[in-house]
Amino acid sequence: MIREFDIKKWNKKKIIVYGFGHDGKIIMNGIRKVGGDAVFCDSQGELKNTNVISLEELSDFEDSNIIIGSSKYCIEIYHILLNNNISEKRIFTARNLYLIGLDDIGSGSFSSVPDYFSYSENLQKLITEVINGWSLYHIDVVNTEVCTLNCRYCGSLIPYYKHPLNVSFDSQCNAFDELLRSGCCIDVVDIIGGEPFLNQDFLRKFLLRYKDCQQIGVFQSITNGTVIPEDTTIEAMKETGRFFVVFSNYGCLSYKQDEAIEKLRKAGIPCMVLSEEDITVENNTYWIDYGELVHYDNNSNYNQEMFDKCRDAKYCHTLLNGRLYICPRIAHGVNLGLIPEQLDDNYIDLIDDENQGCTEDELRIKIGSFLKRSSYPTGCEYCNKEAGNKACRAEQLK
Repeated sequence: MIREFDIKKWNKKKIIVYGFGHDGKIIMNGIRKVGGDAVFCDSQGELKNTNVISLEELSDFEDSNIIIGSSKYCIEIYHILLNNNISEKRIFTARNLYLIGLDDIGSGSFSSVPDYFSYSENLQKLITEVINGWSLYHIDVVNTEVCTLNCRYCGSLIPYYKHPLNVSFDSQCNAFDELLRSGCCIDVVDIIGGEPFLNQDFLRKFLLRYKDCQQIGVFQSITNGTVIPEDTTIEAMKETGRFFVVFSNYGCLSYKQDEAIEKLRKAGIPCMVLSEEDITVENNTYWIDYGELVHYDNNSNYNQEMFDKCRDAKYCHTLLNGRLYICPRIAHGVNLGLIPEQLDDNYIDLIDDENQGCTEDELRIKIGSFLKRSSYPTGCEYCNKEAGNKACRAEQLK
């Protein structure tokens, strides 16, 4: 059983943070804040930085505590350590240090944006579920189609909505309950818009409903910095205890960003602000021009190749109006009526009578097979990534 690193019982042994990526840097920041002595370890440490030890050098630190410092590769790291004769008693998670380190990440301590992750008591179950093939790293739960901006290259197609609406709380929660009933563990639940703070009632109720759910790692919302969170919303964030706010930082367009950050930080809510240095391929924070929402006559081999490489198809599964989709473009395209519905190909309806009548095992197989599919859905035929062009962030339509 992997244990959470307890700062109060820390025996002052040296700490090794395994993972020299975004998450590891945040944990290292937390360790330094509490006066700890730590070094990074990485399987390719000698290639990256002279201050990072390699896996082979771990044997020189026999009396150290090792903290898993990556969300994306937490399972792989866990087994790498065990396979290298590292006792399970020395391996820890450190959600507490992550929170401490994250608190001032927007101040420039590190110019990277972490993929938030679960350092919870449920990690052992997560490991079991991953081995069995059923875990999600991230899911978008859409709470509104409404936005304060009109971005030309919006991946969620918000400018296509002529009459955008808030999304039904009941239908989304009924569907999310079914996802949880399947036994799925989720590292990151992103309550997202549109602009998520335009439907704060949904956000508050969702956080309070699932705040004690051990199948969820952390919650986050990505905001464009144009809306100030209400006091009652901040109270719900605090009660949840594992909620983060990411500010996209669109310059002068994010005109309420500083005020919102000040209010959130005073309440102890971790915030992060994207900088130009953060907009990289590695961080998955740059924008792509996916083309107009029309059917493209690309051949099936091309579509399959693009699907295999698509980051959204792997990490941005989307829940919208009770339906589970592979990615936000297909979700909103179907919702707009501009991509054919095609049940069980472009989406699964989690709140229809057939799925709600499934056993947990049947539901797990059905959802898992849909999301972990090897062949592309027909919705991919409405996406054109041929040029692979970076798009201008938050360029406004006139």
